[in-house]
Amino acid sequence: MSELSTRFAWIIPDYSILSGFAGLVAFAINMNYSSWFEKNYHLLGNYGLWLRGGEINTLEPLQFDVRPVRTLVARLSTYRDVADSFTHKLLYQIISRIDGIYPDLAYLPPPRDAVIMDRDGVPWLLGTSSKCAGCDFSVIAFSLSIVQEILNIPVMLEKSGIPLGKRERMARADVPLVILGGASALYTSSMFCDNPLVDGIFIGCDAEIIAKLFQLCRDLMQQGISKQEVLSQLAGVPGFFEPDGKISTTVCNKPLVPGRQLLEDGIILYDRELAGKGSLQLSEGCASFCSFCAEGFSRKPYRELDLHELEDAALRMKACMAIDTLELYSFNFASYRNFYGLIRYLTEYFHSVGLKSQRLDSISHDRGMLDILHAAGKSSMTCAIEGISMRMRRYLHKSIDEQDLKKGMLYLLSAPLRELKIFLIATGLEQEEDFEEFRKLLEYLQTILHSAENHPRIIFSMTILVRFPWTPLEFEDAPSPEICEKMMFRTERLVRNASFEFRASASSADYWISQLLVRAAHTVIGDAMRFVCKDTEFVYYKEFPAGFIAKVKEYFNRAGESADTFFKGIPPPMRHSVPWNNLSTGVAPEFLQQQWSFARSFTDNGYCSGTAGKNGLCSGCNACVDPETKQRILDQPSARGYSAGNFAERIRENASRESAFHFRIIAGEYFRGVPRALRRVALARAMMLADRRLVDAYRRIESDSAYGALFSDWLTGYDSVTLYFDNKWKDLIQKLSIDSAFIKKVNNILGDKEKLTGDCQSCDIPGRFISMESAFPFDPSRFCKSKSLKFTLTKTADNCMHCVFSKEALKKKILSDCFSLKKSDMVEVKIFPGLKFDVEEFARTAFILPQKEDWVRIRMTVDLNYKTE
Repeated sequence: MSELSTRFAWIIPDYSILSGFAGLVAFAINMNYSSWFEKNYHLLGNYGLWLRGGEINTLEPLQFDVRPVRTLVARLSTYRDVADSFTHKLLYQIISRIDGIYPDLAYLPPPRDAVIMDRDGVPWLLGTSSKCAGCDFSVIAFSLSIVQEILNIPVMLEKSGIPLGKRERMARADVPLVILGGASALYTSSMFCDNPLVDGIFIGCDAEIIAKLFQLCRDLMQQGISKQEVLSQLAGVPGFFEPDGKISTTVCNKPLVPGRQLLEDGIILYDRELAGKGSLQLSEGCASFCSFCAEGFSRKPYRELDLHELEDAALRMKACMAIDTLELYSFNFASYRNFYGLIRYLTEYFHSVGLKSQRLDSISHDRGMLDILHAAGKSSMTCAIEGISMRMRRYLHKSIDEQDLKKGMLYLLSAPLRELKIFLIATGLEQEEDFEEFRKLLEYLQTILHSAENHPRIIFSMTILVRFPWTPLEFEDAPSPEICEKMMFRTERLVRNASFEFRASASSADYWISQLLVRAAHTVIGDAMRFVCKDTEFVYYKEFPAGFIAKVKEYFNRAGESADTFFKGIPPPMRHSVPWNNLSTGVAPEFLQQQWSFARSFTDNGYCSGTAGKNGLCSGCNACVDPETKQRILDQPSARGYSAGNFAERIRENASRESAFHFRIIAGEYFRGVPRALRRVALARAMMLADRRLVDAYRRIESDSAYGALFSDWLTGYDSVTLYFDNKWKDLIQKLSIDSAFIKKVNNILGDKEKLTGDCQSCDIPGRFISMESAFPFDPSRFCKSKSLKFTLTKTADNCMHCVFSKEALKKKILSDCFSLKKSDMVEVKIFPGLKFDVEEFARTAFILPQKEDWVRIRMTVDLNYKTE
């Protein structure tokens, strides 16, 4: 065991995991919607996986009655859209660690599922684990990721029986407190009115302040005071305000507290692609001053987490979430002062380290970074040049000159990349000279590729610029969608003529709605959106229909307003009159005005952060609250201290030591219908929590492709799991796999989800058969006919039938034997599968099903040593 792995206190989470799918129903039979879910899950999208609840690292539903203050964290997008969000997992982690609060999760239902829920009167705000309605919670906490999601708040409330107006909610003690936070909470002025959709709004992302907010909420609610009194007290928390009251607060921007800020035991969502993946936050905020970037200005100053704290947190996350692929989260990971030291450390303990975001000038100034990224397995890169010309990049304050741009592109296209994605922004201000310069850039890229050995796929992705409050561009008029569309069309034509790919990342309709919402200085905007959503029964699922905008414009006309008026910028002398004027991000308004004047004159004065060989210079934005934070931004980053070749050799050496170890398990009902990769994740997690030495040893899970068609997500019972460990720990792993005390400890952590029985020699399970229990009549003829399997059906005993297959049928290696036993209310089928048997196809076609989705209601279990007598 390495010395580093002993630096932190080892803590097994003190909450247990929901024992299983059936266990959830058995426990919650008296809860409002558990029985409904059990009867209807097969009709829902992905067979109701998004609404199942009980994910690993969530509290068990029994805690609903133990923890008196219940908080429903409600997302305004679907489970699938939220799955990749690490802040979603972090928020749950923060709240679940507070004594006395039971957090549950709710999501926007997918369109087809929403129809089924409406048919049966099921509320959209429904706790996935507890299956309790939103009205049964103390607090509903909406998390607003993007401003368009605001449009889903009314329908989520209305479909859940919760009044849309604050006045009505305050008058009813049986209605929960409704608050809102999230990445776009600062841009909610469309809800500032005398009877708002939410009772309170929190702006900011500091984990310590978020914990303080919910702790105070718990304490006040346990005192039994009114909701209005609770809100009055919460107003003392930095970042919190009431949208119908005094709209004034300041975002907390103090140094980060790693104990709460870092994800460690986050929810392991039911997502096959995300199994074994996690995110490590390196920093908060950004040191750059890109004039268009809402997050860059709202989350200043740039703050970093300590190197050793990150190292320790990464290992805790590895154990608690069975992480093998770690993504580094930062606005620009290359800005992290100890980046090279951190990535060298992490690659020793993780199979893969992902790096998503970096500035192009970071690569042009440090060619070795590209070699490091390639050695770490990075074959797909993104770079955001944003403006199509130097003039546009100065306007956007991107701080990339032509020399850095060309040098960075040369380095990228000379590297062994598979794909390069280049992000662009359509400002609506582009002129002929800008398009001509962009055409020459495309020619330059073609010239590089002509002589390069590697030819990566190159994709240009363009979006229309939304001018947000609290950025320098809030003072500026927003161009019409028609103007922006023309700019995008011209850019697309140039890109395609150069034989590159082009994508529009958002529609002009999306731009139009977003621009209205973020600078909503008039209550008519919020009124119009709510009216049209209700009138058209519109729900936002990533796009707007053509008729939606026409309806909004009609509403404006009836109200005597013009949409063009709302696209006007805010003149600096009038800024005091806008609704968001007293919501402070810490950046001085005077600084925003100064940056706007620079943008309008196409002047770029760079940014504060120090670079290799050069200290930075403070620009005076006023966001830094202490000298230490400011100095860390200005300091130069640490030197690499090792060569790319040496780093690549270490990566290859680590990979060469990865060895497969096979374990026999019994998968419980919990895993019926859950992606099989999570069985491996659950076992790896339990083993690392049971013996911390395995944190150093563990490398990754086996991919699903290695298991074949027989191993369906819907099969429970005996299974084999393959995990990869560092071969230098081989003796320890073999010793532990036959250690009864270790196996018992692992199984205590696993609970009823699955059971480790020991190791095995391969993935194969000799002597296996599949037992199927079905409420639907069994008739194998359709399946056998589709496979040209000839068989004879013989009766062996009362209600027992035997399918005897011909010699030709046996040669196909699909089925070797099949027995069925009819009982009073069900049929039990025993199958002996061959190598080419597909159990899901058999379930779909060998039973007479009332509905095609009913096949998932057949219980399918792998067992051993079946005897026919």
